[in-house]
Amino acid sequence: VVVVVVFVCVFACVLLDCFKMPSIATYLRIRPSKKRNDNFEVTEDEPHVLKAKVVADKLTSRHGEGGAEMVHRFKYAKVFPEETSQEEVFNTVGKKVCDRFLEGYNCTVFAYGQTGSGKTFTIEGGFKQFADRGLLPRCLAYVYDTLQGMDVDNLLLSVTYLEIYNDTAYDLLSASSGVSARLPKVTVTDHGTSVKVQNLSTHPAPTVDVAENLMFMGRTNRTVASTSMNMSSSRSHSIFTITASFKRPGSDTLVRAKLNLVDLAGSERVAKSHAVGQQLKEARHINLSLHYLQAVIIALQQKGDKAGKRGGGVQKKYVPYRNSILTKLLRDSLGGNCLTAMIATISTAPSNAQESISTCRFSQRVSLIDNDARKNEVLDDKTVIKRLRRRIAELNAELAVAQEIAKEAQKSGGKTGDETQQDDEDDGEVDRPKCSKLMKQYIHGHLRDPLAAIPKAHAIRYCFDILRMMVLEQRQHLDELEAAVEEGMKSKEQLRKLKQQFGVTRARMRNLESSNIGPSGYGAKKKKKRTQQESGPVKSKSTTRSSITSSTRSSSSGEKKNKQQRGKQPQQQRR
Repeated sequence: VVVVVVFVCVFACVLLDCFKMPSIATYLRIRPSKKRNDNFEVTEDEPHVLKAKVVADKLTSRHGEGGAEMVHRFKYAKVFPEETSQEEVFNTVGKKVCDRFLEGYNCTVFAYGQTGSGKTFTIEGGFKQFADRGLLPRCLAYVYDTLQGMDVDNLLLSVTYLEIYNDTAYDLLSASSGVSARLPKVTVTDHGTSVKVQNLSTHPAPTVDVAENLMFMGRTNRTVASTSMNMSSSRSHSIFTITASFKRPGSDTLVRAKLNLVDLAGSERVAKSHAVGQQLKEARHINLSLHYLQAVIIALQQKGDKAGKRGGGVQKKYVPYRNSILTKLLRDSLGGNCLTAMIATISTAPSNAQESISTCRFSQRVSLIDNDARKNEVLDDKTVIKRLRRRIAELNAELAVAQEIAKEAQKSGGKTGDETQQDDEDDGEVDRPKCSKLMKQYIHGHLRDPLAAIPKAHAIRYCFDILRMMVLEQRQHLDELEAAVEEGMKSKEQLRKLKQQFGVTRARMRNLESSNIGPSGYGAKKKKKRTQQESGPVKSKSTTRSSITSSTRSSSSGEKKNKQQRGKQPQQQRR
């Protein structure tokens, strides 16, 4: 019994893990620092855990005495050390998010941290080198490259870009934007369980070049200022959204998804930054919006806590999304229909130790939030209507043919098929040229359903006769072609044999021509005169006879005559 109970408990835990909603994935990126701080370390044994050593004061110490050392452990999906490149961050965070976005899920990536910790560099990137590109341009390139290899129909891509400056939303891609122009305000209102954004321009982006140009234009219009803690500090929150809508071939469902890339402004302590005037006002609005964001995170954490003891024993159901525009726009990304990833950026400098620990605590609360992510697939009404209309037309055509056949069967009164066909031909109601034209169009593939185009049911018999005659003609034509091909193959074989015989005969003639000696003077080949040593004992008959004659004669005149005859005898012999 104990074994069975244990097995049931384990099986129930596995089922709960399988059906558990996905939580927000949190990552940590450490900014490179000139001064090394040993209070923050990541060991090889635990590469996903950041250990932070803090000296406790009287408030944080258990015994009420300061000076004790405390070690905090913060666990993440991955910790990016100081030497991490932009490409590695994209391969770890950006690719996963983009793949789920192309599957039909709403996705969000946002960076959180204090001012000057590297949030904008992580999301947007730097301007000095091409390798310093951030998540935003790399995600755009990856999405467009992947869509080119996908088989989709009715693809539509659009882009929006807004900023939240002093708790007011502005459109960064407005046509009137520029250095001297004022950006139009964007209105964000509640619309049931979601929000409605008005006066925000949506720009189509069919290519990656268009999307990148819109991104650069929005970055140019964004509010940036120089502070004592950061030379180019972002004084506003920015949200870049790319929306994709497409349909898979042969499917009636339309996929619609959004990808949000959020760059939050950094929190800062006024006592440390010494901000005054306009910068003080900006810092106040930034800190207030981040405070409301943290309140939403805490409420979602308490809502997801099963025991609910932190809320006084009662689960807290209300989430204060309406406190600021930032929390309204991030409503789906935090606890809604979205897959969210957070990148916490910290600086390990000793002067920023408290802010870094505060950022790590905030990211740990975010990791406990569960989202209800699901695919955004809806039925395409236009495609469904077209398919149903086409099916209705086919059914009406089949019904008309069936009714005509039934009427003709009643008129025939039990006659055979040949008699009925003879009566139809006598009536003269069969349009033979039209039937022939329809059958030809059907054979050549220009007509999909010939039965729907036939006006009379009794004309179907004649159409089938025409179709049979066409098939027989094509079969006869194929037989003739096959016979012609066989005859051609035989002729080809005969030609090959004749060529072979001609080649043998030509080779023999060449051998005979080379063996025969041609006449002197015309076409005769000149032979080299061989010396007496080269000729040796082998001599022609004429040479032997002349030598015998020259030995019998001793007079010099006779020798001259023999020399003359010696030159003439070979010529006579050749002739």
